[in-house]
Amino acid sequence: MPIYQVLPIIYHNENELNEVDGRSELDDWISILDNLESLLSKYAEATEKFLDPIFLNIGQQLKGESLPADLVGKGINLDDGSDAKYLQAKLDSKSFESLHKVLLQSLLDISQTPAVSMNKTDISNLSEVSIKLLFQLANIKASMNEQFMREGIEERHDKVKSLLALQGVKVNDDKYDTLDMVFQYAMPQNDSEIIEQLEKLRDMGAISLESLLGRSPMTNDVQEEMKRLHNEVVDNSVDNSNNDGGCK
Repeated sequence: MPIYQVLPIIYHNENELNEVDGRSELDDWISILDNLESLLSKYAEATEKFLDPIFLNIGQQLKGESLPADLVGKGINLDDGSDAKYLQAKLDSKSFESLHKVLLQSLLDISQTPAVSMNKTDISNLSEVSIKLLFQLANIKASMNEQFMREGIEERHDKVKSLLALQGVKVNDDKYDTLDMVFQYAMPQNDSEIIEQLEKLRDMGAISLESLLGRSPMTNDVQEEMKRLHNEVVDNSVDNSNNDGGCK
């Protein structure tokens, strides 16, 4: 196993009570999750209990007419003034829906999860700006996670550099400073609009080809794509030179 995989480095977020360990987000969610679980469990038990109603027979039954054990598709004869009916409690489904909706929305708010991403909100005809507003809290949370993950990765890089120095491998400081990480957030976006903006920047000469590929939604591996573009340029140059030679 490579040594960089077993380095004792912990990626943790900020905790006001402990500088070594982070704080789990479950501490904020657990009370809401417990209430949701309790609500669903109790409502399911009540539904199962009230599915079997009680048959109530009121008054004097006719002599010789016994009550059938199975009342499905049967009839009974009762004396004058008697009554027979099923007793079944009514479930307050509206209160259940209201409470469940409040708890679920509270969970989404505290966890900074956009309701639209969980199909809890119907949307239509949204622009790029509207989508960014819907995912604003999620982006803030993602940037906080990126911060402590970046700090942990940079600490790991520093330790790997020190270990390489002990083994006689010296890393150039200028090249080491160019080492960076790119975090991509899974947020809905308009790919066509992004490509148009990148094209305008490229035409203006305000962005390099490598930066354009790094921000393009169609590119997965920037370095591999750069190699392919370089090979295409070389191949085209060779073909053009061959064609020129043939014309002569």
